[in-house]
Amino acid sequence: MNGVLYPFQSRFATVGRGTGAGGGYRMHYVDEGRGPVVVCLHGNPTWGFLFRNLIAALRHNCRVIVPDHVGCGLSDKPDDVFFRAADRIGHLEELLAHLDVGRFSLVMHDWGGSLGTGLAVRRPADVERLVYFNTALTETALLPGMIRRAASPVVGRLLTQDTPWFIRLLTSMGARHALPDDVVRAYRHPYRTRANRRAIWGFVRDIPFRPSHPTTALMNDVAGRLPMLAGTPVKIIWGMKDPCFHAEILRHFATHFPAAEVVRIPNASHLVLEDAPAQVIGEVRDFLLPSAQEARAGTAAARPAGDESALELAAPAGGLYAALRAAAAATPWVSAVTKVSFPRLSRTPRYEAITFATLAARISAYESGLAAAGLRAAERVIMLVTPGVDFLALSYAVMGRGAVPVFIDPGMGVDAVVACMQEAEPSGFIGVPRAHLLRLKAAELFRSLRFRVVAGRLPVFGATRARDLGQPAAGPPAPVPRQADDPALVAFTSGATGRPKGVVFTNRMLAEQLAVFRGQFGFRRGDQDLPLLPVFSLFTAALGVGSIFPPLDPSRPLALDPSQVVRVMRDLGNQTSFGSPTLWSKLAEYCRRTGTSLPQLRRVFMAGAPVSQATIDLVSAACPGAESFTPYGATEALPVTVAAAVDLRQDPPVLALSGEEGTPVGRAIAGVSLRVVEPLSAPTAALVDVPQRAIGEIIVSGVTVSQEYLARPEATAASKVQDGGRIWHRMGDMGYVDGSGQLYFCGRRAHLVVTPERIFHSVPVENVFNRHPQVSRTALVGVGGRPALVVEPRSRALGAEARRRLAGELRVIGAGDPVTAPITRFFFHPSFPVDARHNAKIFRDRLAAWAATQTAIECDGPSTDVAGNA
Repeated sequence: MNGVLYPFQSRFATVGRGTGAGGGYRMHYVDEGRGPVVVCLHGNPTWGFLFRNLIAALRHNCRVIVPDHVGCGLSDKPDDVFFRAADRIGHLEELLAHLDVGRFSLVMHDWGGSLGTGLAVRRPADVERLVYFNTALTETALLPGMIRRAASPVVGRLLTQDTPWFIRLLTSMGARHALPDDVVRAYRHPYRTRANRRAIWGFVRDIPFRPSHPTTALMNDVAGRLPMLAGTPVKIIWGMKDPCFHAEILRHFATHFPAAEVVRIPNASHLVLEDAPAQVIGEVRDFLLPSAQEARAGTAAARPAGDESALELAAPAGGLYAALRAAAAATPWVSAVTKVSFPRLSRTPRYEAITFATLAARISAYESGLAAAGLRAAERVIMLVTPGVDFLALSYAVMGRGAVPVFIDPGMGVDAVVACMQEAEPSGFIGVPRAHLLRLKAAELFRSLRFRVVAGRLPVFGATRARDLGQPAAGPPAPVPRQADDPALVAFTSGATGRPKGVVFTNRMLAEQLAVFRGQFGFRRGDQDLPLLPVFSLFTAALGVGSIFPPLDPSRPLALDPSQVVRVMRDLGNQTSFGSPTLWSKLAEYCRRTGTSLPQLRRVFMAGAPVSQATIDLVSAACPGAESFTPYGATEALPVTVAAAVDLRQDPPVLALSGEEGTPVGRAIAGVSLRVVEPLSAPTAALVDVPQRAIGEIIVSGVTVSQEYLARPEATAASKVQDGGRIWHRMGDMGYVDGSGQLYFCGRRAHLVVTPERIFHSVPVENVFNRHPQVSRTALVGVGGRPALVVEPRSRALGAEARRRLAGELRVIGAGDPVTAPITRFFFHPSFPVDARHNAKIFRDRLAAWAATQTAIECDGPSTDVAGNA
């Protein structure tokens, strides 16, 4: 290529780490000049060469950064991957992070406008000014037929990749004036071969012509988050002779930016920088060249007060309901819910998204219907609705009436679910059609209900369909007064260590928890979250964060298809995800096995069970741009502590005084007090703090800690202890605290195995044996007054000899640690019984009962096996 036409130094950065065979892809970029940063983004099928004259004009006053998207220009051209818009936005984020770019302006053309806006809404506080040339966001329906034909599978590949037709069309029809031969050759230079044109076809494939197309949801979400940029100066420069991005597209596009300055160039086409270079460069230079300080001051002055990505929470009395209403009013066009489905025999997902405005309208309609059905304040309503729009809308409608939704884990079994329902004494029942079959087990309870609602398409005799309940009312229902300490919802525990209990959440408690999620977990209004624990969406919706629901059975979460979930995350570009370590291990292992990654993720939360360092490392490799957090807490106290993966790697573990190494779970969050005390023999016993590093019982107190259980005064008395004028909740866990305040989790008190010689704690024991590469997980149990280990091997096909050999190897490992040296008996179980909610909490009582009926493999010494039937 003629270096005279593009006389800038080539630089390269690696982006998309973990997605390529070599650990990412080289992105070519130009970085010229000093001053306020201007990032120029090209579209398809151009490359950074488009901006050559603009670079030369601005570099004396600005720092101009011009990348070539991966697959385009002088960047790597991988032949084994197809990037969607979400991926490319992630690449741009990685590039700016690599260059340590803080504030910046954007100059965008064609696809660059869509990608750049996606970048801007992720970093709204850093964006100084926006310049658009002939582009689109949500206007794809207005694109001409030739572009639609170019997006069809057979014809499209022929026109864009198999032949140079598309790039030739650009250089012939993209400009009103004939381009010089050397300029034409320069535009075509990176795309001379079929292999090098793969990204051209990829971009065209990614044009969201269908509502079900994955990039449709992304572009709608980007458009919905534009209010974040409300105070950002915008200039639109448009070639009016563009046969593709014609005047009608400009009219629609300009409505996204009502305050924008629009410059129409009558005799310019798509390559507006080629047809009118002097005019365009002058317009851009005049717009961008106020000093960086003036630009910042002007932006700050123009930005509406309170226009921040983080949510300003409502008063405590309003709880979740008031917070969601505030979020919906602030970002009405952001996607609130995206439901994902995979048609039978298809690997291509379908996406159905609704905005916060639509969600709020549906909540109002359901409120009116519930009021008409006779729902009164403070009454309780059973909620057994699958994750999605109706789960949120119906739950919030119940709260809106001042009533109390009751959430029960369907995976705990029919008998346990019915027992929880009876304990709740509900006045109403809202559930999917299958949930209404519970009437066969609880006929008397169902007869006592004032109303029953079925959420789903199938009707149920005696129940009102949700869609009929939600018919638009004549007006919004009258607001229901709320107090900060009124019950807002009830959530039953999973029952992993006993009978499930209904935890009462007050409006005050929920408001404080939202403040934690916003302030300490970094959730920002307008983000998108993919919750692998769907009930978490109740909180994120109130924060103005959209929820993406992939195909996931809440009663069988581990049955999820990791390829589907990873596909959805890569398509939609969610910033956060919350799930159990078991589920995240499955996803991260899939990423490792397939050589893919999730570079767009910024925060991963793993909770519900102890998180091993191996799991943290696996997730970090799968999500190279994400911070991993491991909150510790319980349904009664969420959260208590939080630990960042980077801190866990840097801080060497500290052993307990008795030699155990617990799992570090972080330090207490602001507003929560944490103590480790001598195990209580009775709820009325005095609280005696243990020394540092001594293992004791964990108790907590604070505004995010529940004060009582529903209709269970004996459980409340057993778990809530009065001391020092405040209520302390007994977590039921054992642990110790080091000198820095780091809490180490050692397992449940109910899982202790006590012998005359010592006390065995489940987590430190299991951590020792879980290091064996053939072990999936282990469980400490007591059998006949002695400690034993139940092993779930990674392979279910282990024969008797292989089990004996593995038991011997585990014995060798255990003998090397004084804590585990006394353990000589091993049982092998094909699949541990675990809770359905997290798929991580092991029912050790069931394993102990099972082990009592089996013959152990007994290893008398580090190298001696005694065979048994396991």
